[in-house]
Amino acid sequence: MSDSVDYEKVTRAIFQTLVDQDQAQNISVEHNKQLQGKYLSHQCDVYWKFESAGMEYSTIVECKNWNKRLKQENLLAFRAKLEDLNYPKGVIVTRSGYQKGAVRYAKAHGILLYELFEAPPRPPLVVKEGSFGTIELKFERARKGFPPRFIRIWTYFELKYENTEYYLDPQWFEEHTKHLSPQAKEEIKHLRIEMRPALIKLFDDKSNEIGNVLKLYMAKSKEMHKLKVASDRFVHHFDSPTFIATYNELLPYVKINSTVANLRIIQHEPIEHAMKTVGFVNFILRNLQDGTDQVVPIEENESKKSSSS
Repeated sequence: MSDSVDYEKVTRAIFQTLVDQDQAQNISVEHNKQLQGKYLSHQCDVYWKFESAGMEYSTIVECKNWNKRLKQENLLAFRAKLEDLNYPKGVIVTRSGYQKGAVRYAKAHGILLYELFEAPPRPPLVVKEGSFGTIELKFERARKGFPPRFIRIWTYFELKYENTEYYLDPQWFEEHTKHLSPQAKEEIKHLRIEMRPALIKLFDDKSNEIGNVLKLYMAKSKEMHKLKVASDRFVHHFDSPTFIATYNELLPYVKINSTVANLRIIQHEPIEHAMKTVGFVNFILRNLQDGTDQVVPIEENESKKSSSS
């Protein structure tokens, strides 16, 4: 949004959309409304009024498209305006946030605070090595003021592996370590490889790379996920001659018969993200009273009206 007028018009469109969801009907949310108070005439960025059960209710929204957080003194001036207008409901909307003093003052005087900003592009999800995720699409039918849309639900499953052991082929080991001292043999026999599973390469008897330990874990984790098993003992026996690197000059590779590990799959809380509807811009309206975010789609033409006026 290029200026304050853009911000005010988007705010008006968003509150019109939200007001349309309420039970009160045919409420017109106006932009740049001039109201006469007890002593002064006041310009109001966004304004609406309705009657219910013989009672009149009105709301004034002050929009601050600023690059700095609002201070308490900014709310003092707004409260003076509300007082002169016989205390309509007061709302302040900004994209830059509020200082603590402003939040305390608003709470004490019944002023509602919101943050409004265009929903940023969703950053790529960071998935740890060996972990995986599932994506589910949920369709929401069109509601008054809201277009139909898809909700993308991403569930992240984190793979944990512990207590990995490699079992050497004893016959091969004895045959290929005859030239080594008993101490050197023991060191290699009790070798612990402290590397990420993806870096632990597996080789055939001709020194050709045939995979890595992570691929074995992933195959097992897919099976666990399919069976809805959260933890299991991983045991893999190699059917053909398989070797791993020792990074020891005395015996660079050793033949292994099997490997075992404890595997766990941790399911994280699903993340829901409203997919952008063609012709609409998603805005986030953050309610500072309860800390909730609401994604409100606004027609692109509505968000750009001021650029052509």
